[in-house]
Amino acid sequence: MGRYQRSVRREDVIKSSEPHPIWQGIGCLIAIILPVVSYALADVTIQMGIKARWPFLPYQLLGAPRFPDFVWKYWQIARLFSPFTQINNLYGNLVLTVVYIIVLGGLASLVYAIVYRFMGPPRLGPLDVAQPKIKTKPYKR
Repeated sequence: MGRYQRSVRREDVIKSSEPHPIWQGIGCLIAIILPVVSYALADVTIQMGIKARWPFLPYQLLGAPRFPDFVWKYWQIARLFSPFTQINNLYGNLVLTVVYIIVLGGLASLVYAIVYRFMGPPRLGPLDVAQPKIKTKPYKR
C-alpha cells in the first residue's frame, strides 16, 4: 500500500444529467394546464360580464362567430369550421384567454424564479472567484 493511497476505495457518486422530476411537473403546468384554466376563466369572466352588463365589453367579440362566404363553398372546409359556429362568444373567450395566459404565465414564472433562487445551485461555481472585499475610507474634504 502506497503512502498517499487510501486503504478503502470509495466509489464516485454519479450525478444524473436530467433535471429533477418536479421541474417536469412545472413544465406540464405551464404548457397544458395553464391554457385550459385560462379558457375556463375567460368563459366565466365573459358570462359574468354579460350578466352584469359591463360597458367595456366589446359587442364585436360576443355572439357566435361568423366566417366568410368562401368557407362554406367547399364542403371540406365547411365541415372543419362548422363546429366553431356552435360556440357562443368564441372570439371574446379567445382574446381573454390570451390575456389570462400572459398574466398567469408571468405569475407562474415569477414563482418559479423565486423558488429556483432559494432552492437552486449557488451563485458562484467552483471555478468562480468571489468579489474582493475592499474597505475604503469615506471621502473627507
